[in-house]
Amino acid sequence: MSRSYEPDKAFRVDQPFELIPLTERAAAVWSPELRGKVILLKFWATWCPPCRASLPHLEKLLADLEADREADQTAFAFLPIACDEGTLDQVRPLVQDTLRSLGVALPVYDDPDGRLAGLLQRGGIRVDRLPTTVLLDRQGRVRQIWFGFDPRREEKMKQRIRQLLNEPS
Repeated sequence: MSRSYEPDKAFRVDQPFELIPLTERAAAVWSPELRGKVILLKFWATWCPPCRASLPHLEKLLADLEADREADQTAFAFLPIACDEGTLDQVRPLVQDTLRSLGVALPVYDDPDGRLAGLLQRGGIRVDRLPTTVLLDRQGRVRQIWFGFDPRREEKMKQRIRQLLNEPS
């Protein structure tokens, strides 16, 4: 099942969190460094078929945004977060093997202590239904949430991201 909604009251992710890189394309993330950026969070797992199916579409979405001359790339961050259980040494090869088997090259992160997921859940946003995609504006407010995967929503996601990138800081 796939659905999307815009929260009635924008919940703000305003507490610091850290993400650990799981792939070569990723670098460690400390949330204060993301201030002022539009952020797309993607919670997924290697064992989840809809999650796996969504990754090539997200890679295309990211490439389209990078090719968009009107979108300020320095003001956007894409953070796919693997929700597989296990240690970093166990999860890292699972993620890398999954991406390789799909022919996808994306940055992927681990939320090591579940802090980011906990922050979202305190705002009533469940990220335990996979895949879950959360769009934050430049102020860290949750502006859109997508549950599940539907390849037809890719264009709408791009439009929503562009809209937020064009809003004043």
